[in-house]
Amino acid sequence: MFSLSDKIAIVTGASRGIGKVIAEVFADSGAHVVCVARSGDAIETLSEDIKAKGGSASHSTCDVSNGESFTALINDAVKSSGKLDVLVNNAGITQDALLMRMSDEQWDMVLNI
Repeated sequence: MFSLSDKIAIVTGASRGIGKVIAEVFADSGAHVVCVARSGDAIETLSEDIKAKGGSASHSTCDVSNGESFTALINDAVKSSGKLDVLVNNAGITQDALLMRMSDEQWDMVLNI
């Protein structure tokens, strides 16, 4: 595989799907992974599972569409570890509508996340 030893990675949308797998692979490759999602229970479980397998992880709940909260999350990660090497902006939503039928509000919500 590849080595991410001594790297700090933040993975947004880490509670399930692609984000969860990215967090697991990064941890398996030696990174400390900060697992981020809006739902605290799922990312806490992921963080604990990674640690149980010998990896390094922490978790934080954050709505990435809130710029102030996301900036605080990044600043906290850098403050606690001294650096940030990798940021995976994986968080995303769908609005279950064809693009041509989406309202401006739906489109803005998708892009903000």
